[in-house]
Amino acid sequence: MRLPSERLLRLLIVLAAFFALVNTTRPQDADPARQKSEVLGSGTSEPRIISTQMSISPVEKCKKKEHDTVTFSVVIDQYGKPRDYYFQSVQGNAVDDSLLDFARDVVRADSFSPALSAGLPVAVQRAISVDIEACAEQVKDSGGAKVDRITPRALPIQTVRPSPEIPPAINVDTPPAETASPVHVGGNISPPIPLTQPQARYSDQARRDHIEGKSRVTVIVDRYGFPQNPRVVQPLGYGLDEMAIEAIRRYRFRPALKNHLEPVPVLITIEVNFRLYSKGY
Repeated sequence: MRLPSERLLRLLIVLAAFFALVNTTRPQDADPARQKSEVLGSGTSEPRIISTQMSISPVEKCKKKEHDTVTFSVVIDQYGKPRDYYFQSVQGNAVDDSLLDFARDVVRADSFSPALSAGLPVAVQRAISVDIEACAEQVKDSGGAKVDRITPRALPIQTVRPSPEIPPAINVDTPPAETASPVHVGGNISPPIPLTQPQARYSDQARRDHIEGKSRVTVIVDRYGFPQNPRVVQPLGYGLDEMAIEAIRRYRFRPALKNHLEPVPVLITIEVNFRLYSKGY
């Protein structure tokens, strides 16, 4: 049966309006990989810490209290997991390698509600400050020298804020290669910045024989700010090269950055000076 011309015209108008509405409401960019790589902008919610698996035993008695802050650059992925974190800065009078490692473990134990953009979870780069109330006490190390031992008194307070180093995009589907060959400082590669530099101890033999001088050691500073594979290239002998390596293993760095954004492993040379008149020898 044929429809009257007026009814047919009305049906065509309704169909045309329906298809026009579908075309205007279709997402303009449905690429999930691109959505996961967005950087926070206006209208995007901030990531929030919702839990941590870290726990410590509170210190009840403390003669010398310290307050220290360790700040990390961290990528919080679309699943709310921290990744690609590296040391950014430290503040405090009693910061040592053990305290920095404790702060790193705190961040690694965190779970986040991820940032949301247009209702979708996205990966973002943020700075996380870890404020630590610590207790400092003097103890003797294996060589008999007095050193400060730093112990956290309670779980630290963490603050998430915009990072001063935000890349144009975060590709969470292509993690950085952990076995990447180290590069050299220069050009678009900034040098690593030492955050802790514990003093090397004197060996008994070198002290007895009044030996002074320099030990040169090459080391790879990895993309997280940790020293790897120290090797003596200019030996001093008398057990001092071993002492130099022992100290360098406890160095912590803000890592080298490529184009001021991407942390990369670099090969550097560290010169350790041994002088008998120096404090602590």
